Amino acid sequence: MSGTIPRGHAEAAFPDDLIPWQRPLRAMFPIITGHPDLVYLDSAATAQKPRAVLQAVETYLTTANANAGRGTYPWANASTELVERTRERIKSFLSDPAPERSTVHFTSGTTEGLRTVAQDWLPTYLTDGDEIVVPFADHQANLVPWLDARKLLAARGIGIRIREMPYQTSSGDYDPAALAATVGPRT
Repeated sequence: MSGTIPRGHAEAAFPDDLIPWQRPLRAMFPIITGHPDLVYLDSAATAQKPRAVLQAVETYLTTANANAGRGTYPWANASTELVERTRERIKSFLSDPAPERSTVHFTSGTTEGLRTVAQDWLPTYLTDGDEIVVPFADHQANLVPWLDARKLLAARGIGIRIREMPYQTSSGDYDPAALAATVGPRT
C-alpha cells in the first residue's frame, strides 16, 4: 500500500507513532478518522467499514434495494443481477478451480456461516468415529456449532469426537507441534 492518503479521504490527526502504511489504511475508515486516537479491536463482533464499502451500500440502498431472486420488477432484477455478479467476482477472486460447479453462499456473518458448514454441509461427509479438532479457547460461537453438529449426528446414530485444539497455557497461542500429534487418520 502506498504512503499517500486515498482520494476522498481527509487527513486525520493520527498519532505520530504510526507505521507509514497505517495512515492511508486508517484514513479509509471514516469512523477511525473521526476518532484517530482510538484503536478498534472488536472486529470479530462488528467490523468497521471502509469508505468504499459504505459508498457501495449507499449506492445499493438508493438504486436497487429489493429482495434478490424474489421478484420480476426492475429493482428486484437489479438486486438479483448484482448478487449474481458478486458471486462470480468472488469465484474469480478465489481462483475457483470449478466455477461452473461451485456456488458462493452469502450469510449474515461468520457465526451463521460456521453454523451452516457445521450443521448443513459437513454432516453429510462424516461417518461414525470421525473427529473434528476445534479451538475451544476461541469464541464460543466457534465451538457451539460443532457441539450441535455432534448432537445432530448422534441423533442419526453417528458418533463423532470433538477434540480440543491444543494451545500453550503460558501464552494462549495455539500449539502447532501439539496439533500434529492431535490429528489422526479420522480427523
